[in-house]
Amino acid sequence: MKNQRNKRYQLTCLFNTSADAEKINQIIEEIKQVIISNKGTPSEKNYSAEPVNKKLAYLIKKQNEALYWDFCFSISPKEISKLEHILKQKKNIIRYIIVNKKELKQKPIKKPIDFKIIDKIEPLPKKVLDREEKTKIEDLDKKLEEILNQ
Repeated sequence: MKNQRNKRYQLTCLFNTSADAEKINQIIEEIKQVIISNKGTPSEKNYSAEPVNKKLAYLIKKQNEALYWDFCFSISPKEISKLEHILKQKKNIIRYIIVNKKELKQKPIKKPIDFKIIDKIEPLPKKVLDREEKTKIEDLDKKLEEILNQ
């Protein structure tokens, strides 16, 4: 079987505001331990270390406010189901979502313009710049008529 490499994920949880802060911190620590025990690694850049109280746009399980918590981590895709199983069991979690975060591709660094090359470009000859052989509109009309009459 192929060894899958870890992918980046973002977990967002909404906790019940009536839950005890200690209980919520215990759930957060348990989530982190599940990730670590399944060979996952927390990301250096996590959005919120502590849950933040936010007003919801609509009622969720008869709640109009929730404690909002984001967490980024890397884990094998096979281990996500274990994490979801634990999240479903927690009664203080109103809602959660796990999103696959795509890795940012680094754009190649553009090389600065080498002005030495530009200095070596010679100007166009004067003949090309001073063309006085402009065609007259009457000549163009004649040529157009010849083409159409053929």
